[in-house]
Amino acid sequence: MRSLVIISSLLLPLQVAHVRAERDVLVEADHQWVVKMYYCFQDTLNLYLVMEFLPGGNTAFYEEFNSIKLNTA
Repeated sequence: MRSLVIISSLLLPLQVAHVRAERDVLVEADHQWVVKMYYCFQDTLNLYLVMEFLPGGNTAFYEEFNSIKLNTA
């Protein structure tokens, strides 16, 4: 199953560099623990990443949630 991620052109310049670096890593990565990127294309407004669908959410969200939970305990 595949999912489409749309990245808006309204990003700050530092975010653009981060997204491009992430795209470059996903293109080169071939590991069972790294999501597979099938296609990458763009129009005048957005960058589109077609990646493997993995249910369960974003790891960064869980890391942030756990740090907030630990800081309030």
